[in-house]
Amino acid sequence: MFYFCHEKNERVRQNSSLIRVGRELLARANFGKNSALKDYGTHDVVTICLAGEDAKPVAAQVCDRIRNALSDYYFSTHRLDHTLGAIFETQPFIALDAFLLPCADPEIPEEFVTMPNLDHLPAETLTKWAENAPNERYPLIARRLNMFEERNGNQSNELTSVFKVLLHNAPDKRRFLGDFWKRIHPGGWSGSLADTLLPRKQELLKLAEHSSEEVRTWVSAALPQIDAWIEGDRERDREREETFE
Repeated sequence: MFYFCHEKNERVRQNSSLIRVGRELLARANFGKNSALKDYGTHDVVTICLAGEDAKPVAAQVCDRIRNALSDYYFSTHRLDHTLGAIFETQPFIALDAFLLPCADPEIPEEFVTMPNLDHLPAETLTKWAENAPNERYPLIARRLNMFEERNGNQSNELTSVFKVLLHNAPDKRRFLGDFWKRIHPGGWSGSLADTLLPRKQELLKLAEHSSEEVRTWVSAALPQIDAWIEGDRERDREREETFE
């Protein structure tokens, strides 16, 4: 194990030998569930050693090793939050290629249990990457974007600015929006589900006036589905109340 240390107010002095050693270690590192690597410390090493054009080949190797680790059903990206954040910060296009494009290795499943979320990336970066093959790449990005803002670990009821920009740019907006359940229904909530869905319904109504007919049609079809979820939740509440009376 080694450390890259510097005072917060001083510029890091680039040591080519140390960076070379750091890259060699990262290229051989075990990122799996039995790894001894410390996520927070690895973030610093990645940020320093994988920056720049000449680091792209090593960055691709590191991404491949992490992708291999993610093929383990019991392994979660949460164990590599800082490391992945550093990779997407220093080499976003390498990371997007590695984690979103189909893998050529038949040993690695295409559908991962957990994958990095892309909400933290600038819309400009995602758009630049997607425009290389828009019909294929916008839907790939959409699968890793939340439609609603996430605050303090919980989704709120406001559309994210990144989502709105990517939706505007996507050539196939219906495909970008995708499945109603995955896009709108919360993965978890406290209290009443209806209390979560009602504000989201109101937010979606803003898209009912969207310039794209594809978006307007999707919203029109989604609204009755949201109403059904809300009514179903209220019906369950009524049944619980009758049970305890």
